Amino acid sequence: MIRYSSYALLFILAAIVLMETNGLFFSEKESAEIAANLTQKTSESVNLLEEGEFWSVRIDEAGAALAYEEFKNALKPYDFKIQHVAVHVFGEVLYESEGIAGVVICDSTFSFGCYHSFFLKALSEHGKDVVLDMDRACIEKYGVGGVGCQHGIGHGLVEYLGPDRLVEALDACETLAWENPLFGCKGGVFMEYTLPTIFDSKNSFISVRDIDQDNPYDACPGLAEKFKQACYYSLGQWWNKFFSYEKIGELCDDVINDKEKEACYLGVGAVVAPSSDFDTDKSIADCQKMPDFEGRLTCRAGASWAFFAMPELRSLSLKLCEGLEIDSEHLCAQKADLVGEGGLRH
Repeated sequence: MIRYSSYALLFILAAIVLMETNGLFFSEKESAEIAANLTQKTSESVNLLEEGEFWSVRIDEAGAALAYEEFKNALKPYDFKIQHVAVHVFGEVLYESEGIAGVVICDSTFSFGCYHSFFLKALSEHGKDVVLDMDRACIEKYGVGGVGCQHGIGHGLVEYLGPDRLVEALDACETLAWENPLFGCKGGVFMEYTLPTIFDSKNSFISVRDIDQDNPYDACPGLAEKFKQACYYSLGQWWNKFFSYEKIGELCDDVINDKEKEACYLGVGAVVAPSSDFDTDKSIADCQKMPDFEGRLTCRAGASWAFFAMPELRSLSLKLCEGLEIDSEHLCAQKADLVGEGGLRH
């Protein structure tokens, strides 16, 4: 069984970081001065050179940690395209200023963009063997279970190597400390592979990998066994761009290996929750579109985990398993490994 306590840490970490960064760490006057000094941004463009120069100076003046908090607060009013471009710039100048040790400053804000460019810069300078140094820095800051940091390494590897070298990126992930079949570096690799970040001098957006209708599983069937669960888990977020939940359920049901099929349904549940705006009834209704009882239950378990991973929604998590017969409720919770860990009983 896939352990909830391990793979939930990625999203718990991300959610906690996002909550903590809502507070201001400097005065309103200082915030206004910083915002006034930012390059004028539109929804179409950002001057990367000026942004880089500004934040490089600010890191030297205020220190990397405070400069990053200022950066995140200053960028809040802008849309994602601008935020993600700008955070790529920040990640690059952060690496130039602090080296690998600066990884402790990055977090999940703006879709892990700081990690993306930070690791991409390090990889470009030192080659993919530098991932071991990155991993050690991640563990020193977050511990072995703090896999959001390694998730960023995965994104950086695919950006550096390109999607045609997927196996090479996954092999690099295997050298890191995280040994569970899901999340961590492998999760970042598959996310960047199916939903790549397109980044140029003026814009940034999340793209969608083209799908072959005759081979919707893409690389998953041909991968080594140790990568397959993570691959099948990642398919839900990609398929959701092309297919109905009914069709997605059929595709998961056609997966022969039981662990890979379970990972597929759990991944669908993890997509159902945010796609429904974390509405419990809507999430359950979408999971009911899976083709059989096992698929519906496993989807609901995946959705339950997704709710649990958001601290402000944690109290709703078990609702995703309610309404079933008692043994099935227990099995649903077990599949998310909530009962075994006692995570929702306190």
